[in-house]
Amino acid sequence: LVILASLVWHPFSVLHSSSNSGPAARWIAPSTPPPPSNRLLAAFIMAGGSGERFWPLSTKERPKQLLKLIDEDRSLIRMTVDRILPIIPADKIFIGTNAVQAEAVRMELPDLPYENIIVEPAFKDTAAAIGYGAVKIKEKLKDEKITMVVLASDHIIKNEDNLDP
Repeated sequence: LVILASLVWHPFSVLHSSSNSGPAARWIAPSTPPPPSNRLLAAFIMAGGSGERFWPLSTKERPKQLLKLIDEDRSLIRMTVDRILPIIPADKIFIGTNAVQAEAVRMELPDLPYENIIVEPAFKDTAAAIGYGAVKIKEKLKDEKITMVVLASDHIIKNEDNLDP
């Protein structure tokens, strides 16, 4: 499993670990070209949180990623999914969230498979969420070689037309 952590798409850093290299992982410099095309591309969108930053607009049940703050027709998480759909099919997009928000996320993203909404067992930090998501994605996609892109669900990206898939 290779994990791409990207805030604004490019440049990205790659966290690489292979079963024969032991538990250690290494960061590959952002100038490194994307992984080989023989790898399956999957996305993990982090969508947990306490829903407190935009209070009173956001709540535990409806955090900022589920709000239509920028686009009157789409929530921030919908915008994130729409941004990556041109290069990653819906069945390879996974959302990491918590039990309180899982149903609202499923309702916001009906085009994603039900099982692609990964409910974290506990409120922990970002690294724990990414690790748990990686394990669950690997379990679902079995033996395929996977490159996992990690994205936040609530980032605003202007000039989306400039993104180069």
